[in-house]
Amino acid sequence: MIDYRESYKKFTLCDFKPSKNSDIVTYFPNQIQGYGFQNGAYFESKGMPTVNNTIEKVFIEVLVRGKATLYKLKGTFFLRKNDSILHKLDNKRQAVSANGKKTTKNAKRYIGVLKYLLADCSSVKGKVERTLYGEKSLTRLIEKYNSCSNEASISFKAGKRWFQMHVGVSLGMNSSSITLTPKLLSEIRNFSGNFSNDNSISPALFLNFSFPRVYERISFYTEVSYLSASYSAFDVITFGNITERNDIGITLKQIKIPVGLRYTFPKKFITPYFAAGISTIITTESNSNWSIEREANNIVQTIEGLPLVLDETRVGFWGSVGMNKPITNKLNSFIEVRYTSSSGKVYNSFGSSILYNLPNIKLLIGLSF
Repeated sequence: MIDYRESYKKFTLCDFKPSKNSDIVTYFPNQIQGYGFQNGAYFESKGMPTVNNTIEKVFIEVLVRGKATLYKLKGTFFLRKNDSILHKLDNKRQAVSANGKKTTKNAKRYIGVLKYLLADCSSVKGKVERTLYGEKSLTRLIEKYNSCSNEASISFKAGKRWFQMHVGVSLGMNSSSITLTPKLLSEIRNFSGNFSNDNSISPALFLNFSFPRVYERISFYTEVSYLSASYSAFDVITFGNITERNDIGITLKQIKIPVGLRYTFPKKFITPYFAAGISTIITTESNSNWSIEREANNIVQTIEGLPLVLDETRVGFWGSVGMNKPITNKLNSFIEVRYTSSSGKVYNSFGSSILYNLPNIKLLIGLSF
């Protein structure tokens, strides 16, 4: 068993376990010829020039092998034709002047190298100029070139999709609270009470999409969820001969749109994952009632209906851990725990702005297709 890595360590070492209960054996490029995964990435040991003009052995990824062989080392691509020298496909940025202003742009020197090396295949001549500096575009070009000849050609990750998307639905048990934090006590008329927690159900639709041939474990996640929550607080404050009773109720209806990255561990019967990102929270409806009852010298004064107005839109941060379990080849179930924290400003009828924090923890269950 070989340890799969998304990091750059995959170019410098290979961790191997002969069996499930064996100790890990670490191999370096000067010890083995290469390593690979079934229907996946393949790396071979090769001496590469360094910035100090020395040769260092690394594991370089072989994307396509044939009459023309395409390699990738970190973010740089290389091309070899008929076992000739290894040509670097360079796309460094260079300084240019335009309309008297200095700027930088991609030099696209790799286009000239591709034109020179692939000139003997007429079917790709018109495609070279349009080839982007990326794994997908370069792989397709070299596959097309290799098809010009009758020589065998292998694309090591041909069994993996360039793009994959899963859609799904989830239902979450949501527990949230709100905390008001005035800069000065007078900004909230001496209110310092704690709000009750809200427990409610939150439905959601989500998308999870990835690029398996480029990043097998990392995917992009986004969803749209709806939440209706109510919070209440009661506080009694005495100062001198004055007793003040504050009664506040807040009801929020919100749409949450989290966006983030998800890392999924190697697939097993139950596959764990974790994710993190930012969340845009849109308040579609906000209702509040703040009543103050002030008693002084046996005289009671009541003020009803003082509004608290929350920001309509705010941005928060979220993180989650979860587990996937396949039901069929195309249907997966999952359970997830997610924490979200957001803050903003609430405005009262006295013209003051008060900071608030709205932490949220949610247990989700759902299906993805």
